[in-house]
Amino acid sequence: MICKTSQQHPSIIYITNILSHHQLPVARELADLLGPCNFCFAVMEPVYEERSAMGWQGDSKDEPWILRVYKSDAERDRLWEYLRESDVAVIGCRDIAMIRYRIATGKLTFMMSERWWKPPVGRFRLFYPKFAVMAAQFRALSHYSNFHYLAMGHYAANDMAFLHIFNERMWRWGYFTAPSTHSWKPRTHKIPRIMWAGRMLTWKRVNTLLIAIMWLKDAGISFRADIIGDGPVRDNLIAQRDRYGLENEVTFHHSMKADDVRKRMRECDIYVLPSNGAEGWGAVVNEAMSEGCLVIACREAGSARVLIRDGTNGLLFQEDDDKQLSKLLINALTDVCWRNKLAMESCRTINELWCPSVAAQRLVTLSEGLMGISDMPNYEEGPCSKILL
Repeated sequence: MICKTSQQHPSIIYITNILSHHQLPVARELADLLGPCNFCFAVMEPVYEERSAMGWQGDSKDEPWILRVYKSDAERDRLWEYLRESDVAVIGCRDIAMIRYRIATGKLTFMMSERWWKPPVGRFRLFYPKFAVMAAQFRALSHYSNFHYLAMGHYAANDMAFLHIFNERMWRWGYFTAPSTHSWKPRTHKIPRIMWAGRMLTWKRVNTLLIAIMWLKDAGISFRADIIGDGPVRDNLIAQRDRYGLENEVTFHHSMKADDVRKRMRECDIYVLPSNGAEGWGAVVNEAMSEGCLVIACREAGSARVLIRDGTNGLLFQEDDDKQLSKLLINALTDVCWRNKLAMESCRTINELWCPSVAAQRLVTLSEGLMGISDMPNYEEGPCSKILL
């Protein structure tokens, strides 16, 4: 429970749907900063089978500040106690009753989420009665001054602005993966390597990457590409590769554990994220940048325009524009110095700004400012910087 007598910082409960290696790093930093009895990381659901197959090990850690709400009624009772007693709550699920209960305490409350209007349905979700009711309830709750929004991805704040909620109470947030354990080194491969990893779903747009790779081969560019993962369109993608005659250039691998994917990233030159706007964030961008890859991403993916400054620490292309992607790949593959310059800056961006330690410290500092404990911070960029629309 909360150790009121010993705390130097506000106590925080951080609630998420599932336990993932995309959120544990910032949770560990918060636990270290606040002390384990002044921090609770509440997990609402177990890791489902598909995620487990990809190496997500939801029950592998037994850290005392993790509350697995789904395990018993007693754990759920503890959740409500933390909601009542904690100075700050960060809520990452759309549970109206929970949020209403918390706001009623008068204490600082953040809701964090990816964008609501993901394609292809987008704003047409409001025609679904249940979603419309939920949106109306959130809009009513957003008028409380102790309720703030942590936007995860470039489009998340715009989606809230469409509902005219939160207004001046929106702050940048995201997923914060573990920093690389290796220092950055320039890539000097004679045959550069391209990589993609994830669940093979239609909206991940791996087919766009394969078409761009076909243009690379036609241009006489030397390269190798590794595509890692499983999913419903995997067989179609392999057939597409074979149809384009890319068997020697593109190798498919089944899903790997997160650590193995990170190792592959350290061995490749370019990571491509072709996902469309259905990618609410895309934590592989954090990971690839941290491991020193040049990341080329579709600008519609949530994390792309948050983490990547086009032409400075990475490259952006328009959705489904395989020719633009191929041109960016050709430029990056044929100009080693430029590629390494962007990759070095991308590594610095993640490891010095969008990293778990900075995010945790800034969340605590922002909370203290909003609570009147200390002066309000004014971060110009990165986690907890203010969003003005």
